[in-house]
Amino acid sequence: MDIRRKLFLAVLSLGLFLFSAVTALAIDLGLDAQSISLSKDTMLEGQSVRIYADVQNTGTVDLKGVVKFFLAKNGPQLGADQPISALGNKEDAVFVDTLLPPGTHTLFVTVEVFENTDDNPGNNTAGKTITVLGDADRDGKANDTDPDDDNDGVSDAEDAFPLDRKESIDSDGDSLGNNKDEDDDNDGTPDTNDALPLNANEQNDTDKDGRGDKSDTDDDGDGISDVEEQKKGLNPAQNDTDGDKVADNKDLFPLDQKESADFDHDGRGDNSDADADNDGVEKKLDTNDLNKGPAIKLNYLPPILLTNKKVPLDLTTSYDPDGNIEEISVEVSKYTGENSNLTTSILKPKKKSPGVHEITFKESGRYAITITAIDDKGEKRVEKMSRFVYTPASFIIASLVIIIFIILIALLLMKKTGKRNTDTIEQRNKAFMKKHKTKIPVRNKTKQKSKKLVKSIQKRKKQLR
Repeated sequence: MDIRRKLFLAVLSLGLFLFSAVTALAIDLGLDAQSISLSKDTMLEGQSVRIYADVQNTGTVDLKGVVKFFLAKNGPQLGADQPISALGNKEDAVFVDTLLPPGTHTLFVTVEVFENTDDNPGNNTAGKTITVLGDADRDGKANDTDPDDDNDGVSDAEDAFPLDRKESIDSDGDSLGNNKDEDDDNDGTPDTNDALPLNANEQNDTDKDGRGDKSDTDDDGDGISDVEEQKKGLNPAQNDTDGDKVADNKDLFPLDQKESADFDHDGRGDNSDADADNDGVEKKLDTNDLNKGPAIKLNYLPPILLTNKKVPLDLTTSYDPDGNIEEISVEVSKYTGENSNLTTSILKPKKKSPGVHEITFKESGRYAITITAIDDKGEKRVEKMSRFVYTPASFIIASLVIIIFIILIALLLMKKTGKRNTDTIEQRNKAFMKKHKTKIPVRNKTKQKSKKLVKSIQKRKKQLR
């Protein structure tokens, strides 16, 4: 009885074992490392890749389940659950599209069977190690072959941050790129207040010439050194000390806000100078007090002019001391009437450069000659003069009258001079005798000559009378 019972139990156990084995073989979804593949052999950062998983149904029963993809064993899931339906002894493939970070990763793929009571869990998970090459600038070139990984225009060899396209320099070596760093030179002055944010020794640059005030010998950039400005009492940090909007190096009066120029170099500023251009015309009468105006130079004009004869007015030496004479003209008018009024011009002004102007007078009389010159700045100068014009006959008569008059004057002067000489000799003799109370001793011959001389003088007196 015991033997039969033991035999029965043994047969029952064997049957249960065989039943379990058959059942297990009928329900099993599994995969391995070879079941995992990728769409690309070389994977780059930023490029989408498709991961495939081939799931094998090693049982005889059709099964359903889901496949999950993970970046690492306990890493984030890649994509969503992928449903699977595998016929008995068949396989089914699923995939996900994803972006993978750079680096070496072991991908894990897990299959879960909906009828998982008798599924073999030993082949439900498989892993595959892959490498994703870095491509920081997403230009299709791996970083190890790309000379500019972040494509910021700065080669990796010179880029302090080769994988950050927003940064390339770290001036103070604090691991913060200059774009992000609020104090690039780490001098304690924020870049927003630092004129030289990359120079720890300088913070101010008054003249904005790229040199800090500490090393700049001319802080305000006015062309006058700081040392010289201090000697002159100027402000080395301000290129316009007196604030008159004229830089110190161009201001002849850098400490006088009301003055900056001295056109005629007389030591007085143009604003206070009554004749700033020193042209002889006061400021209140001068149309342009900073322009000397043209100078009219008439080389020679005879004091007496004749009718029907060309008279040259030589103005060739006329000039403008600070510019050019644009035009010069001559106007001639005749005086008439008791009030010496001027008649209509007999020679109208004509625009002409300095040269020789010719005038011909048709009638005798007194004439007014007006010369007008205008320079390139529009300032005008006028010279006026008058001359008498005679006919040739009247000139000859007038000349003869003058000659006769001169002769008469000469004769009269000679008469007065002879009488004065005779009176002078007699006065000297009388004075001598009176002083010495004696007569002047003379020899006989001398007396005879003296008597003859006296008679000759007396005779001459009678002739003159």
